[in-house]
Amino acid sequence: HDTGASKFSHNDTARQLASAGFVVAAPTHNSDNNNNMQGLYTAEEIFGRVKEIHLIVDFLKKDEYADFVDTGNIGVLGVGTGACTALILAGGMVDIRGYSKYCNDDVTTNDLCSPWVKQRLATLSFHLPRPGEDRLPGIRALALAAPRFIVLFTRESLKEVTTKTYIYEAELEPYAQAETLRSILGASQKYIVLPGMDGRDLTAPCSGPLGNGPTWQCDPEPEDSLELRQKLFNSSLEFFFKQMLQAGKE
Repeated sequence: HDTGASKFSHNDTARQLASAGFVVAAPTHNSDNNNNMQGLYTAEEIFGRVKEIHLIVDFLKKDEYADFVDTGNIGVLGVGTGACTALILAGGMVDIRGYSKYCNDDVTTNDLCSPWVKQRLATLSFHLPRPGEDRLPGIRALALAAPRFIVLFTRESLKEVTTKTYIYEAELEPYAQAETLRSILGASQKYIVLPGMDGRDLTAPCSGPLGNGPTWQCDPEPEDSLELRQKLFNSSLEFFFKQMLQAGKE
């Protein structure tokens, strides 16, 4: 999930994928959720999320799940900040030089380059993992939607990311970095533009388990306006993961 969200934020996407036969794990990330954002722009947010995904996969390797969970055949959906998590899991390495160059290119109005954010992100250099340490074996597909923190990578630091990838650009997302990610990963990756949408439009409707949740955790739009998102995002994800993870398994 994105910053300030939770395990419920994409519950409609999770339900659709589960109905299609996938085992879906949807965590709420510590120190980066709708109740606690104290880790914002720190190593706890960037690398802590990665460790939590590893813990989930280790949990699903237990004997009680072994008959129906294939942890050698994994698809990862990362929305917003979650795209950064997914890239690290797939072999990407954070390179703080990419961020330094980004903030030197006259983007003074960008929140990512404020003095407070710069001070926090500067600490990442003290927590960088060893090459390959955070990579998660078994990833066969990546879906990266309205990706954030792409400025923490360079072409060289993402050279090990060779997994088939869908990149979703939310057309109205401020400081969008989807196009930057496409230029780094190459034109062979599938690139989908979600017209008239921002990151919030990728979340589930504000109903069901979200109830009266805050609007950054869910999409307050009427149901009929969500049909396009369902078609371009949820159904697209189902097709992609079926193609990459289920082909030949029936």
